Amino acid sequence: MGAGDAFCASVIGAILNSGMDLEGLAHALRDALRNILLEGAAEGATCVLAPGATTAVSREAVDGLIAKRGDRVWVGAESL
Repeated sequence: MGAGDAFCASVIGAILNSGMDLEGLAHALRDALRNILLEGAAEGATCVLAPGATTAVSREAVDGLIAKRGDRVWVGAESL
């Protein structure tokens, strides 16, 4: 499993756990989608911090990375 796999698994899991259907996802609030993508990015990043497929991925590691560096993810993205 690599960073992309971890990102996709996180995004899919968050969408499924939210209870949104396809129409709901299409109309989801921007902040909700940003949070889902930020979570996915953090899980992908933590996946590559240690040898092994999921050794470094934990709730604590993901939350810590978001707390420490999450604000930097969106720098420059506001214009998109």
